[in-house]
Amino acid sequence: GLSFYTFFLVPYVLVMEYVEGSKRTLVGNLGLATCLTLSGVYQPWVMKFLGDWKLFNWIMFSQMGLIVIVPFILPESCRWLISKGEGDKSVKVMKKIAKMNKKEVPDRVYDAVLEMCLKQKQLNESMPSYTYLDLF
Repeated sequence: GLSFYTFFLVPYVLVMEYVEGSKRTLVGNLGLATCLTLSGVYQPWVMKFLGDWKLFNWIMFSQMGLIVIVPFILPESCRWLISKGEGDKSVKVMKKIAKMNKKEVPDRVYDAVLEMCLKQKQLNESMPSYTYLDLF
């Protein structure tokens, strides 16, 4: 229910953001289908082996504890960092991803990102800041 966005949707969107467009179907749909299928195959056998639904629930839902490591594995969204004017952080993330993918990115791309971030930061500072109190 309430944990769906935290445990599934947010990491899924971040992964889709970093995957090349031509491979999104493979990573997104096939990966998801494989994991859900494997989960559907092994869960009945775990339940049969355990024979106790309370213990089964504890074991199945304790896997959600693994979500704690996601922030250390998945980098922050470059789009989010750029929209906040965080140029150095976004370039650092982009370089890390380029290194992981064994791709060479020209320095002019990083310079363009830094320039875009600077403009965005100036725009953000010139706009008023709203809070929840402004709703009332």
